[in-house]
Amino acid sequence: MAMGGGFGERAAMSFPEGAPTAFIEARSGRQAMDWSLVLASQGMDVVVEGGPGGEATGLRVHETEEGRARAFLKLYEEENRGWALRVRMPGGEARLHGLALAWVLAMAWIHAANGGRAPARAVFDSAAFARGESWRAWTATWLHADMAHLAMNGVFGGLLMGLAMGRYGPGTALGGAMAAGALANAAGGWIRVEPYVGLGASGVVMAALGMLAANALGLWRARRAAARWVLPTLGASAVLFVQVGTSPKGDVVVHALGFLAGIPAGALAALWPARRRAWLEAAGWAVAALTTAWAWGRALGWDR
Repeated sequence: MAMGGGFGERAAMSFPEGAPTAFIEARSGRQAMDWSLVLASQGMDVVVEGGPGGEATGLRVHETEEGRARAFLKLYEEENRGWALRVRMPGGEARLHGLALAWVLAMAWIHAANGGRAPARAVFDSAAFARGESWRAWTATWLHADMAHLAMNGVFGGLLMGLAMGRYGPGTALGGAMAAGALANAAGGWIRVEPYVGLGASGVVMAALGMLAANALGLWRARRAAARWVLPTLGASAVLFVQVGTSPKGDVVVHALGFLAGIPAGALAALWPARRRAWLEAAGWAVAALTTAWAWGRALGWDR
């Protein structure tokens, strides 16, 4: 076998002068290199030839082996046709956004400011919620029963929120996860038959996980064949949810609802046109800021 040293080089060796050869054109230098390895594995002599600019554009083989070479390449392409998706995975580079720390510190400040005790009008109470105290679905996501509860959500939630912020933008991730977490509290109150009282940011944390699960949906804007990336991503995220969100000590109902509500929020962000990303980011910040101010204003009686 005789092959060139790389995509940008001509073949370092060539066939003897005057030897009858045939040229097989490739679509790109990468394809030419791949094809050369296929033919070399079959014991054929092959030279990767470069075109203008030095990039390999095809293969040269013995004329007597041209038919056999083309047959092997056709078989290779048919076998690998199902793996033709070659696009960059959206959010493939994991980035941890620093503003997630501000969210964690805000929860810690609220916990300390109330002396470790949750204000009665701020916890989620299904009976009070049914009477119209809808703000409880939002304020409960900022409260924690004790330091251990806060630490768990702060560490794990800070990581997931940071990744979601790094992928979609801080406003989009925070607004989406908070809305999904509040929706999980509200839906959990409607689902349960018995009166229920709860608090904690775990619904928001699971919503951030759900948003990250929808990350690969952005590939559908590029290729219909993206299901091979989307479905495994959703499946892996579901497995992670089972591992961390189904502890008997936690509120599994709210965890599950938060995770499920986070998926469409993440899907919206993943499929949102990049040129209008600033609009979605501004809307996310507005949701986070306005709902927090409204909910805590009602809980603390500022509207009276």
